[in-house]
Amino acid sequence: MSDNLDQLCELCGVLPQYSDIWGHAHTASEAAKRALLAAMGMAAGSEEEAAASLRALQRRPWERLLPPVQVVREAARPHRIAFALAASEDRAVYRWHLRRESGGEECGEFSPESLEEAGRGHLDGQDMVRRVLALDLAVEPGYHRFFLERADGSGLAGEMPFIVAPAECYLPPAIRGGGRAWGFAAQLYGIRSGCNWGLGDFGDLRRMLEFCREAGAGTVLLNPLHALFPDAPEHASPYSPSSRSYFNTLYLDIEDMADFAECAEARATVDAPPFQGRLHALRAEMRLQRFEQGQLAQALAMP
Repeated sequence: MSDNLDQLCELCGVLPQYSDIWGHAHTASEAAKRALLAAMGMAAGSEEEAAASLRALQRRPWERLLPPVQVVREAARPHRIAFALAASEDRAVYRWHLRRESGGEECGEFSPESLEEAGRGHLDGQDMVRRVLALDLAVEPGYHRFFLERADGSGLAGEMPFIVAPAECYLPPAIRGGGRAWGFAAQLYGIRSGCNWGLGDFGDLRRMLEFCREAGAGTVLLNPLHALFPDAPEHASPYSPSSRSYFNTLYLDIEDMADFAECAEARATVDAPPFQGRLHALRAEMRLQRFEQGQLAQALAMP
């Protein structure tokens, strides 16, 4: 296998091997590596293509002044911003500029030679150096923009999104400072009632939420309610939805919908003996399941 291909895989994060669930190591084939690189937009179908892609990838960090984006945490100060310049620019004066999402702005100047060096390289016969600007500035969470340019307005200039993530996740007031809350966990499709059509629906969910509110619960944990694959019912897991933009229509409480109340034909179908017979059978089966589960729980609890 070519060294160029291996180096390209390493830079792109394609692992040379993996271990399966039984602990057996599997080495990635050359064909698999080339196919994965192609899926990532890296031409590597031949030795020449792999070499060219490797050169382009190795050049990329030195071809631009700033990285495409930088993401930092609010509390991680100073914020370290790396940039790449020709070594001949070390004694020039550069200006940085931070434009906050809120509209506020800060700026400052520096000479690259006064900053920490983080690496050296070459680009088109030119010596390059990577420097690190330590920005000891309190920046609130948000999507800001960072600019860097020569102070005299000549030469290289660049900008990038500067994204600041909160220091910690949001905490509801009820659990701040050691506070505690309690609630229920339920799989909506497993909720039983005398109203649904064989599995829990949004009407059951509403009634459960009302019960939880009256009981003083602070949270309700539900299974995912996303749309599944209607053309592949065997893939029934709510954790593998076909779309996270839509709800599963099986959870609709049909009899509580405005369209149902306005449609005499739909109401007649539901009120008809064959339909009602199916509903009664489903609910009887649910009652039987509850009884059997209760008997099993009692048996397990017996000494």
